[in-house]
Amino acid sequence: MAKEVAVGITLGFLASLVFHAFSSAGRLADVQRGSNMGETFVYQMGAQTSYLGQFYFQAAIVIFLILNGHHVFLRGYMRSFEVLPVWSFPELSAGVGPAIDQMARLSADLFVIAVQLSAPVVIAVFLTDVGFGIINRASPQINVFMLSFPLKMFLGILMLLFALRLLADQFGVRAGEMIVAFYRMILFLGR
Repeated sequence: MAKEVAVGITLGFLASLVFHAFSSAGRLADVQRGSNMGETFVYQMGAQTSYLGQFYFQAAIVIFLILNGHHVFLRGYMRSFEVLPVWSFPELSAGVGPAIDQMARLSADLFVIAVQLSAPVVIAVFLTDVGFGIINRASPQINVFMLSFPLKMFLGILMLLFALRLLADQFGVRAGEMIVAFYRMILFLGR
């Protein structure tokens, strides 16, 4: 039973990384927009996240279902029982090192994906801050903080709307990478 729990946790962790990357991208965008104070609890993740983080996460789930990723995932889950039957134990001839290395690399990719996906919003907000910084230097009497806050919110949402197609395309690519890593881990455990 402990072996099945360990295999299930490992495979579940690998499958959830792409969803956490999308949630992190939305959260990073909200931090840059200045709206990270409003957070909500996401039951699927079991944690709090920002509104854009929740939007990215829910969008990732919808895209995953539209692409029939759940069918591929369930086939992989069934394949894990073929490669590693219930009554057998993993033969880790190469040691646990390669599996841990792969999981660490995929966890590091989570942050890279989050930065890439949030880049349109982050860049737009950064350029807005630079513009308001120039305005503040030219006219210090203007309260640029109060003026920039709603504009950063608006530009962040506008850039998100422009980048939605990119978001969907990137999820397809990243979900494919997740499924490859998932199958690779199944084959590693089944040696």
